[in-house]
Amino acid sequence: MNSPVTAHDRRRDLELREVFDEVYVRVEGLFDPSRTWGGPPLMHWVYRVVRESYPHLDATQVQALVAAMHRVYCARHERGVRAHAGAPAVADAVNEPA
Repeated sequence: MNSPVTAHDRRRDLELREVFDEVYVRVEGLFDPSRTWGGPPLMHWVYRVVRESYPHLDATQVQALVAAMHRVYCARHERGVRAHAGAPAVADAVNEPA
């Protein structure tokens, strides 16, 4: 993702913006509340995948990335839209308040 950052853009961490689409495709299914492992949801695995895939990210960056991915997942599935694996993430959903 090489989109420019404007003065009104909250997304200032370019590194997170660049890895967002790649990691979202890998973890999207873990946000699905119908998928569980013996009852508990799988969302905690999202953090593990991100930390293992990008060990150089600090805890704040991991949290920001997971929160943004969760917002995108909710926005896509709330409207009944399921993007195919190769589709870019909904960049504007990252700007929505949590």
